[in-house]
Amino acid sequence: GRRRCTSAWVAWRVEARGCRFGGEFEGSAAWYRVTCVLGHVFRVDFAEAYRDWESCDPEELFEAPLVRVATKGSVVRRVREACTGAAVLVLFLDCDREGEAIALEVVEASGSSRPRRIERARFSALTPGDVARAMARGLTQPDERQAEAVLARQELDLRVGVAVTRFASRHFRDKYDLLDANTLSYGPCQVPALGFVVAREDAIARFAPEAFWTLALEGPAAAAAAATWRR
Repeated sequence: GRRRCTSAWVAWRVEARGCRFGGEFEGSAAWYRVTCVLGHVFRVDFAEAYRDWESCDPEELFEAPLVRVATKGSVVRRVREACTGAAVLVLFLDCDREGEAIALEVVEASGSSRPRRIERARFSALTPGDVARAMARGLTQPDERQAEAVLARQELDLRVGVAVTRFASRHFRDKYDLLDANTLSYGPCQVPALGFVVAREDAIARFAPEAFWTLALEGPAAAAAAATWRR
């Protein structure tokens, strides 16, 4: 079929490597191949020797070697297939730190199929106009510093979360009869989130209903009158 894409007519079709359509790139005719990822393409994990709970003392996890593992092998294969034979890779990931990290993960996933030219699109919405403007004058290079900030956060989350989880689970498991789980999970993100939930639950428990009244005007001028009051 044929569809309208911004100001040009393009032919498009769906294939194994993603959606493929014709258009223009920097003033010349070009074929586009579009694919997607599911969040992060890679995650950090401990080396195999440290993954078993009994393999080491939790304290050792703060210096244990880390490896990068694909979150889903099919995503890596799809990225690599989509990049095969391409002249340019344009990264349209979210314009925040996580998106910057994922953009560079896509570059890493392309492997030997990596195009020689890599561009990063900057955009604030996915409307046709915003996409066209990003392609026309918004292409830049990926920001490795933002991506490294995400990697540092991921490493801290992993080391602190796993070390404290293993320590707390071992320490408290046999000390309290009311514990209903063998694992006491801890995470730098979990604790603040739990705090929000507990604070809201406490606010609901402390809530005391109060009587209140509303004012209603009647008469010929009621529709045009606006009543205001202070509590």
